[in-house]
Order: sequence, then C-alpha cells, then structure tokens
Amino acid sequence: SLQALNLSYNARTNDTGLTGDVPASISNLAFLQELHLRNNRLSGGLAGLGGMPQIKELDLSVNRFVGTVPAELGSLAGTIEVLDLSDNEFEGTVPTEIGLFQSETQISLSNNAFERASRSSDALAPLSLCSIDGFDMRRDEALCPA
Repeated sequence: SLQALNLSYNARTNDTGLTGDVPASISNLAFLQELHLRNNRLSGGLAGLGGMPQIKELDLSVNRFVGTVPAELGSLAGTIEVLDLSDNEFEGTVPTEIGLFQSETQISLSNNAFERASRSSDALAPLSLCSIDGFDMRRDEALCPA
C-alpha cells in the first residue's frame, strides 16, 4: 500500500507543473502518511483531504488553492505532524477545528489572503492554535491577539 506520495516542484521542471484540483478521491489512499504537492500550479479547494486517517505530513504550499481552509482538516488532529498550506490564496478566517491540532504540530499558513482583524481584540485564528509553538503565524497580531 502507498504510504508516501511526493509530486513536489513540478512547476520548476516544466512550463505547466501539475494543474487543476486535487481529486477528492485522493482520500481513498487510506494508508497514505505523507502527501507532498509543494510548488505546482494546483488550484481549487481541498475537499476530501480530511478523510485521510493516517496522514502525518501534508504539504500543499506554493500553489494556487483558493477559498477557505476546510474545517474537515481538523479531523487530522490525532495524526498530523506537519501541515503546510503557506503561499496559496486561502481567505476568510482559520477554522476553529484547526485549533484541535497537537501542540507539537508544525502548521504553516503564511502568505495567504486571510482576513485581518479590525480590532486587536478580534481573533481570526482559534486561540488554541495561537498557542501552538509550531504555528508560523502565532505572533501575527492580526490573526492572534496579544
């Protein structure tokens, strides 16, 4: 059974890289522990990725994903060790379910289009996420109030 899939850096090796949506059927890879799709030209949303019960590393950085970060990713809280969604076009707020991740999880969400708080007392990321040392934006006062 497939445990690791690395299709990263295809945008550097040819003119198009991998394009389009990540198919929801990828969640059928029940034993997959690592999925690396970094630096392609993938777009659309991330439907179905929460249904990967053994995933430990999910790197979807440097693509063109849009919309909101799916709350279903919170279902990965018991297994995920690395979640990298940086350098995409996600918007809105960070779902509270992402705040369920373990304190040792590495979470990268930087360089997206998340909303910014209009007041310093408004949190646009779950406060539990803001307390995770491995969250790359925990000191961003626009997401995590001081």
